[in-house]
Amino acid sequence: MDNISISNQGYLQLDIVMELLGGLKQKGKKNIYPCYCQICGLNFTQRYGEVGKDFIHVHHKVPLNQISEEYEVDPVNDLIPVCPNCHAMLHRKVNEKHLSIDELKAILKR
Repeated sequence: MDNISISNQGYLQLDIVMELLGGLKQKGKKNIYPCYCQICGLNFTQRYGEVGKDFIHVHHKVPLNQISEEYEVDPVNDLIPVCPNCHAMLHRKVNEKHLSIDELKAILKR
């Protein structure tokens, strides 16, 4: 599974996201998409135990409203695993624009 088409609603279903994460791990690329937040480092399994295992949100680096329905998502280059809090902050506008991944990382380093 190298590419996935975005549904007409513009969302990837959770089972597809988990397949992406698992598929990359099976290909020996687990360092590309480990199942923890790539911004703040939250690991749900470490924090919540078994109930948090394999839980993560996935953020589209290119906003879905900027790509066409036919666009095929490249999970390695187009998606980044993030926790729900960081995901919400990435979608929050500051001075009329969304924070970038690097901008949010810098905020957390303060």
